[in-house]
Amino acid sequence: MRITVEFATGDGRLTLPLHYNGEIQGLIYRHLDWAISSRLHDEGISFGKRQFRFFTFSRIVGKYCIVGKQIEFTGPAQIHIGSVHEEILESLVKHLLASGMIRWGEKQCELLRVEVEERPKINGPVRVKTLSPITTYSTLTTGDDRKKTYYYSPTERDWEIQLLANLWRKSQALGWDQKDPKGLDGARIKPIRVEKKDM
Repeated sequence: MRITVEFATGDGRLTLPLHYNGEIQGLIYRHLDWAISSRLHDEGISFGKRQFRFFTFSRIVGKYCIVGKQIEFTGPAQIHIGSVHEEILESLVKHLLASGMIRWGEKQCELLRVEVEERPKINGPVRVKTLSPITTYSTLTTGDDRKKTYYYSPTERDWEIQLLANLWRKSQALGWDQKDPKGLDGARIKPIRVEKKDM
């Protein structure tokens, strides 16, 4: 299930830190039933050493300009939020509609609309546009026993391998088919039109 949340400030301006992912996560957790919020934040779903939260969100979509270490949005803006667990989004929608407002730090925004997005019909290969960055990395050990984070480029074959392995782990955590979870056997992920500015 996926939803679109549209909002705007009274003066039409919203200023956030340039790296505002934590702001969106906080917004989501604040607008959930307490039991769902605490379980999701504190526990998630475990698979081996990993904890999965099973919700995702886009960057804020709207007109903006970057000033130093801040980003300023003007006019209405949107966030797309998705989860495989419908109860998460149902709780989020209920609380957003009850509030009618969204708070970003000290700034209050009016909730303009919440829309449930239609589930896409997927048959065969599809082309998708990501609404937030895909970050894929491994933690490596250097010759002098120091830990180093290596970030994969979409041009590397290991980028695709890491993404498919991540999807497989998540399918296992959800209890999906052990042999071929949701058609991952033979799956490919190929980047299209990735530019330097996207890195």
